Amino acid sequence: RRILASHPITVTEVSATLEAPSSGPAGGTVTVEWSGPDYDRDYVGIGPVGDDDYDTYSYTRNGSPARLTLPEAPGDYEIRYYMNQDRRVIARVPFTVTAD
Repeated sequence: RRILASHPITVTEVSATLEAPSSGPAGGTVTVEWSGPDYDRDYVGIGPVGDDDYDTYSYTRNGSPARLTLPEAPGDYEIRYYMNQDRRVIARVPFTVTAD
């Protein structure tokens, strides 16, 4: 076997961006603009800070913007872009759920 041709390739890390308001009322909804790889079953979700689990989510196949129902408990949360393949979070922004 002989190599007939070769060409160097560059492998880059997958990334995503999220844009959302910084806060919203408990039980309300938030609209999240996102961009990312949109692989099969990727999703945007909201969950408590310090825990990569989520309370609610929307599949990226539903398009941008995503609309998420906010948790009932006020507190500090994150909106995250999850890759379904390994549930890896590739983007996150802080979000506060307020009591009103």
